[in-house]
Amino acid sequence: MDGDGNAEYSGASYRDADGNHLGGSYSNDYDDDGTADESGSNFTVVDDVAGTITESGSSSWDGGTETRSFTFVYN
Repeated sequence: MDGDGNAEYSGASYRDADGNHLGGSYSNDYDDDGTADESGSNFTVVDDVAGTITESGSSSWDGGTETRSFTFVYN
């Protein structure tokens, strides 16, 4: 916050009980009007049986007029 009561940035990181990264989320209010101009999230899933790690998420800009999603699978 810059003194006006609006948080320009917020974010969170998520971990499991063992401290492994599970994902995160964020939002930015660049023009300081109290509405997020950019937001997104990402999450990681480890499948020990299949031997894969899947990362997926999405981001939005300009109040949601542009959105991008992704999924990556590693083995």
